[in-house]
Amino acid sequence: MRSMMPNSDRVAFILLVSKTPNEISLIEELIRELCPEKRFFLDCAQTEEEILTKLNDNVQYELVIISSKFTEAVSTKILSRIRATLAQAEILIIEDAFIVSALKVCDEVAAFHHEQVKRDAIREALSITFEKQALSSENRRLMAALRAKNIELSMMQQRLDDKAGKEQPDVARLLSAIRHRVNNPLTGVLGQAQLLLRRSDQLPEDIKHRIETIEQLTLRISEVFLNLDHSEMHARG
Repeated sequence: MRSMMPNSDRVAFILLVSKTPNEISLIEELIRELCPEKRFFLDCAQTEEEILTKLNDNVQYELVIISSKFTEAVSTKILSRIRATLAQAEILIIEDAFIVSALKVCDEVAAFHHEQVKRDAIREALSITFEKQALSSENRRLMAALRAKNIELSMMQQRLDDKAGKEQPDVARLLSAIRHRVNNPLTGVLGQAQLLLRRSDQLPEDIKHRIETIEQLTLRISEVFLNLDHSEMHARG
């Protein structure tokens, strides 16, 4: 733990809970990564008296980083004193879980006794945390957009179904009229063609071929109407 008081260009970092010297050293590395352009003063305090002792009325703090649970644990008197002392400072609140997560990562790699590994682990842990938060936010946004699109598609499908239901009787009447106007003549043409083919031995080959073509075309048209009848029955069902 450092005992010297901060100058105006240093960062004051005050923790409400006490930390071991090793933990303080690791937190110092973390702050250097976050604020490489600043010198800083790191200390910790466990009681309100220690907090008052750490605050220096004669120092103009530029930036103060405080634990998020700080204001829940101290009295109104202490808070008033801190606000007065830090009136000109920019105050940054950091979640305790942020610090705990960094320390946990450092503990896991402590067996390697390698400072660079610990710094990389802290940086990676913070990067993963921020990336997860960004991905989670983007996932929530995409899911909301997907739900909105599904609702929109459902409404469009309902409108199409309603429109098809209204137009279906008109289509059925039109098909019935076409069937009535075409089927009778078509049946007559088919009958005549089949009758002529029974006398094919008396017809020239080119005439016979034309009659066979007419028969095939009339059968194909009849098949089209049969398929339309099936489609109409399926739609009604």
